[in-house]
Amino acid sequence: EFDNVIASIGQITDIPAQLGVELGRGNVIKADNKTLATSRQGVYAGGDAVTGPASVIGAIAQGRQAASSIDKYLGGTGIIDEVLAPVEAIEPWLGPDGDFASKVKPHMPALDNKERLTGFTEVELGYPEDVGKEEAKRCLRCELRLNLSPPLSPPAKVKTA
Repeated sequence: EFDNVIASIGQITDIPAQLGVELGRGNVIKADNKTLATSRQGVYAGGDAVTGPASVIGAIAQGRQAASSIDKYLGGTGIIDEVLAPVEAIEPWLGPDGDFASKVKPHMPALDNKERLTGFTEVELGYPEDVGKEEAKRCLRCELRLNLSPPLSPPAKVKTA
């Protein structure tokens, strides 16, 4: 449960005076670097509301840091670890595809020429799901580029006297 949530999306923060927290330069909330506690007991802040415009990764990290501090404040351990997505196994490379050079890129379905003139609808319609999956495997997982020899270059021109 909470009383206030301050949404901040990289724009100027608008902190209401009745929130009762100390503000710093640039109208950002002053918060403890480690706990993200503000000058008002039980109020925590993070992200752009504390740092000013910065990275979304930093804001997410501060959100997790604040959640841990809030858990401790409420009597918990502060351990908020959870697996957000299962780790995917990496497929081993089994060698170059012998038919790689002969494979033809599938035709991308597209709007008819007459339909293209009638509006701003996207022209390329996208692959059907099965074709898209095969294309993704071919283009993103072949790893052939890691096994090609670098191209030979002609020797540098040497000046003779």
